[in-house]
Amino acid sequence: WSVATNIGQPINTLYHDSNVGISKDGTTLYIYKDDNGGDIFESKQDESGQWTEPKPMGKPINTAYAETTVSLTPDGQTLFFASDREGGFGDLDIWMTKKTKKGEWGVPVNLGSEINTPLDEDGPFIGYDGKTLYFSSEGGEGMGGFDIYRVTYDSASQSWGPPENMGYPINT
Repeated sequence: WSVATNIGQPINTLYHDSNVGISKDGTTLYIYKDDNGGDIFESKQDESGQWTEPKPMGKPINTAYAETTVSLTPDGQTLFFASDREGGFGDLDIWMTKKTKKGEWGVPVNLGSEINTPLDEDGPFIGYDGKTLYFSSEGGEGMGGFDIYRVTYDSASQSWGPPENMGYPINT
């Protein structure tokens, strides 16, 4: 690893700015800001390597509720995110949206009660295979607090398998 350097403005401001995801090619950065109860913004890297002014992702991703973290499939067509919006199973839940033929994000779908619990689920990360999802959860059979789980999508049944606690030493 090289020495870390501050990415600077316009990404970092005097307020709470948290990088929460990046595209596979490294040219789109997703940022959490406290705006509107907690929203996701995106910034693109231009040809000179500079980051553009972050812009809110807007509807249907951002709502009046909190949207905290995101992860994009390697093909850029599916976005997983955490939100405490209406229609969930508890506090923060994991949601998914796919790009439409027009290149816009479709209606978000909650990943269901197999993954989401009455407690918080957050930090989704879709693996580079596009079908293994890692996330943290306060629910489920964990070791305490937020544990990290893994779940795999079965394209034949078009459903997610049961979450697997990553266990020790990942979780303590």
